[in-house]
Amino acid sequence: MIRKAELKDIDKIMEIIKDAKDLLKSNGSKQWNTKDGYPNKDTIKTDISNNWLYLYEEEQIKGIIAILGHDENYDEINGAWLDNKEYLSLHPEFAS
Repeated sequence: MIRKAELKDIDKIMEIIKDAKDLLKSNGSKQWNTKDGYPNKDTIKTDISNNWLYLYEEEQIKGIIAILGHDENYDEINGAWLDNKEYLSLHPEFAS
């Protein structure tokens, strides 16, 4: 089942994000391993309040996905796809 995330889900969401950060770090990636802790609880609360965050559940939360319109994190990326400003950004993470 896929459903919108709620604030009551934040602890499990943060567990999944921590697992994702650990996996990225173990693979040598600096993504999501910055001093500001992005994504952090404030990021997740914003995503929930904007109705951007969804959960995948099978008896428990197995994954999360943020579906955003314009994502400012991509404003500075050089790439042909940025010529089209109408896009969706999908940010999925799954529990291990």
